[in-house]
Formats: sequence, structure tokens, C-alpha cells
Amino acid sequence: MRLSDKSLKEIISERLWWEDFEESPEDVVQIMSAAKDTSEGIKKINYLNHQEEGTLLEESSFRKLDFYEIDFTEFARLGIAGGQCIDEIEQGECGFDYKKDYSNLHLLIQDIGDVFALYLKDYEFGYMKPLGMGVFEHPTNEELLSLRDPDRVKYIRDCVLSGIELNLWEDDFDLKEEMYGYYHDVPDADNPLVRQKIDLNSLLSIKEAAAALDVSSARVKKMVADKVLEGFKFEGRLLVSEQSVAKRVKYIKEYGKPTRSKEKPVWTKPSRGCSEVMNSTSGVYRNQKRAGSNTKPVLDLLPGERNQDYIERQFTYLFECGLIPDGELKRLTKEEYGSYRLANFGFSRPLFVERLRECDDENGYRRYYRNPICGKYHLCKEWYFNPEHTSYNLDKLQKWIARFN
Repeated sequence: MRLSDKSLKEIISERLWWEDFEESPEDVVQIMSAAKDTSEGIKKINYLNHQEEGTLLEESSFRKLDFYEIDFTEFARLGIAGGQCIDEIEQGECGFDYKKDYSNLHLLIQDIGDVFALYLKDYEFGYMKPLGMGVFEHPTNEELLSLRDPDRVKYIRDCVLSGIELNLWEDDFDLKEEMYGYYHDVPDADNPLVRQKIDLNSLLSIKEAAAALDVSSARVKKMVADKVLEGFKFEGRLLVSEQSVAKRVKYIKEYGKPTRSKEKPVWTKPSRGCSEVMNSTSGVYRNQKRAGSNTKPVLDLLPGERNQDYIERQFTYLFECGLIPDGELKRLTKEEYGSYRLANFGFSRPLFVERLRECDDENGYRRYYRNPICGKYHLCKEWYFNPEHTSYNLDKLQKWIARFN
């Protein structure tokens, strides 16, 4: 029997070895010349060789893939992701022992060359959850390239992290759902670390939860999906925290069954459609002027508002309220952070200068507003609010403001 007589599927299903064929592993040239499909021939040879040697790992594929780790801020965990501030007594009562403030959850960054893959990991649970996004490198100038080669870690910290933050702010990415899902949608793999975190005796089936609440199973599933009850997908089943059911029963006894209403979001991402006219915004703007700069400004562009007025309104509030951290002020102004500004705002020059003579570029073109805000800051003019403009960057600015406002 010749190797060309059998497909790879047949070799596997019939448990055939090299000794079953006329050819030997040394006849690679002859085998490949007889093969109708070269890729299929290579797979057959590799399969039989690995079977003969009992090899499970492909040594030729070994490569170095770096992982970097960074923690989420309290704002990300407790604000954006909706983590809970609870005491130690409450911590272990839900049937699944995890930190509800997500403080054990880290972001892992895998450096694969031109792309960075992102994962969530709690080391006490022992598994990584891919975030399903890749952050690609976009070197755009000599400064970025010179920073990239000699010090890869510095390059990632100073340039790549800003790109990752932009991805985490994207409208189609839900950080709240991802962090919640890490603990509530548990892989079916038999992980001993996960097993140690589960108290199956304090978790109810859907039917048991439905009986306790006197509702249908479909209603329980809806309550889990809406996070009214704490549910966990584990071993192919949906299990519900007995504690959350008990709390729900107590609530119904005290207040009756609640009427349906939309839950108020913890955080609203800045809108992209700044061309939409806000209702009654003129009145809101006048009230803000009367109340003073410490009133949190409307994030959207107001009807008839010029670019300069908008920029001055937002930054006056940020500066006077001291909302921009010292580290961020460096990234807004220092020469070495041009790539950070390029990623976050669409241009690399400093966002503000403190000297009037610095307002013009080397060609004498005015790049900053002449009149300073707060008595000292001349703000950059490189802002384009028309979505059809090739340099449109209002959406980037709003995402950045929302992080500190």
C-alpha cells in the first residue's frame, strides 16, 4: 500500500503506521512528487513521524512571546466596570469566592511583534480570558522608531498603553461585561484552582431558584442576564447564588414586586455624534456661565459654539478643578510624549504652552490661542470638529476628557 492511497483522515481512523506503507520516512522527495496535494502530503508525513516518535510538542514552533502585566485603576474597576465595595464578610457568601471589586483582576499584554493581544487574569483562578481585541503598532515618525528598538519596555509603557486605553474606550467594547464575565462565565476545563473557589452547596439550579422566587425558569434566566441575581455558567449549567435569591425574596416581602424600569448607567461614554443638536443646551450653557467654572461643563459641542470656545470651556474646568494628574500633564507637554499625544488627540505637538513666544511654530504660523486661560495656559488650536474633515479629532478629545472629568 502506498501513502498516496490513503487520506490523512483514513490514516488516523485506521491507525496506520509507517510500516503499513511501502515508503519510509526517508522517501520524502518521492512521496511529495506523488502527492496530488502538497500540503496534504506534508501533513501525512508529519503525522506519521510524530506518531512514530511519540512527539506531542512541535519543537520548531517554539518562540518567545512576552507578557506584560498592568492593573486597572479604581475608576476602571469600580466606576466603568461596576465593581462593588464590600466588606470581607460579604465577600465569601455568594458561592463563588472572588473579589467583587475586581482588585485581583489584571490586564496581561502579549507582545507578538506588530500586534499586542490582551487578556484578563486572576492568578487565584489560574486561567486567562482573551479580550478578543488586538492593538496594532503604528510607528509614524523617527522618534517613535528610535524609542522602539533600544528599550522595548519603555516603548510599550509610553506609546502602546495609550493605544490600549483607546481600544478599551471603544463603543463596541464593554469593560463591565468583560470583567463580570471573567468570574461568571467560567471555562468548563477542570481547573483545580477554580474548584477551590466554588461552594456548590450554596449555588442553586434554575429550577430551584424559580421555585424559591415563585417565578418561571425563563424569568430567572432574565434576572441573571440583567444581573438582578448573581448567576454562574459552570460545567455547562447556569447556577444561581443562593444568597442573591434570598436577598431578592427579602426585598419582595418588604417592598413588593418592583415595576420594570431602565437601570441608570454607571457611566456614559462620550458621544461621537457631536453634530447632533442638544435640546435646550443654550439654557444649560447660560446656567453654567452664571454658576461659574466649577460647574461640570456639558461634554457636547453647544449650538453655535466655536472650536476655541469649546476648548477653553473644557480645559478651564479641568485646570481650575485640578482634575489632570501630574503624570498626565507631562504627557500633554513634554517632547518625549509626542506619540502619546498623536494617539490620543491626532497631533503630536504639546496641548498647551505657558509662554506667548511659543505660540508660533518655526515658520511663524500661530499654533496656539493668543489669550491664555487661567492666566497662563495658551491652548493648542489643532482641533477639527467637522466629522468630514480628514483630521477630525473631537471624538478623541471627548474620550480623553471623560477620563478626568
